[in-house]
Amino acid sequence: MKSGLATIIGKCADTAIYMSRKRYTDVDDLKVLLFAPEHGEVYMTNGDAVVRISDIPHQVLEGLNPDYPVYDYMAERFVPNSLPYDLRTLEQAFFTDFSFTVTLPVVETLNFIHNKYPDAVARRGTITVLDVGYGLLPDSLIVPRFDHLSGRPVCTFPGFPLCFIGNSSPIQGPAIYLDRAYAAKLVDVKSDAVILDVYKEYVPTTTMGVYKLMDYPIEDDLHPFDLANYADDDKLVAKLTSEIVDDSGLMETFRDFRPIVFETEYLYYILIMLSEFNYREFSVHIRANPTDPFFIEGLKQDPDQPTVEAIIATIVLGADGVRMDQKVNSVV
Repeated sequence: MKSGLATIIGKCADTAIYMSRKRYTDVDDLKVLLFAPEHGEVYMTNGDAVVRISDIPHQVLEGLNPDYPVYDYMAERFVPNSLPYDLRTLEQAFFTDFSFTVTLPVVETLNFIHNKYPDAVARRGTITVLDVGYGLLPDSLIVPRFDHLSGRPVCTFPGFPLCFIGNSSPIQGPAIYLDRAYAAKLVDVKSDAVILDVYKEYVPTTTMGVYKLMDYPIEDDLHPFDLANYADDDKLVAKLTSEIVDDSGLMETFRDFRPIVFETEYLYYILIMLSEFNYREFSVHIRANPTDPFFIEGLKQDPDQPTVEAIIATIVLGADGVRMDQKVNSVV
């Protein structure tokens, strides 16, 4: 086996082997790499995620037998394609019609997940929620600042009575900073008062939260999409980095961003592979519908790096946008 090919197979091992382990199954048939030598590509998948490595030099894949395009990690040899997917199906999973893009550091994100859940079994029982501070839920309003009245945070809007924070608000009064902007929803409008649910700080950040699933499906008091309720060590908060550099452009672009939810384990092992290929940052490309699969792309620092990309399925939101149906929209 040529050293270049052996290097690629080695760098993909953790991802190819562990990504095939879905929540309740371990599918040996999916612990493989599917090569496309004529395109300089290799794929791995478990149906809910597809990883593509492309721009592999021709000489690295030269001589591979087209009748044996799959490297099987269990058999430790090349075999015919036993996957239920062909190359065209896997290629079609990737898309270019995304609405939002955020960028995160590879190693910091990987360490955040590992430090919280170093054990793979525990990690497989978690979901990850990704949100952007400038994203707003439907029918929301932005509170530019709060003031104190008798020890309670209040705010006013032209033509409205005094606004108070309701008992059901994810962020309660003691956690409100008076000089910060927040996103809120109207709960009740009375003649003498307006009640608000304040659900996030309105800031130029990307927040990733890891949530441990306790039941199936979720029936709890802590809504997993309300990242304000997460403990600090359950969240990774990073500056909102995007191709848009103007603050007003960021605010307008991400206004319709909705939180996306996916299985932590898929992202974790894809990040391991990105680090193996010396990527420092990765971009997450997201469609307008938060239940659509999302697209990860490693950001090259070296033009000779192979291109590493992945499509990951999301978990379907419930009808009320709070509970989860625990159904995954498979990628292929």
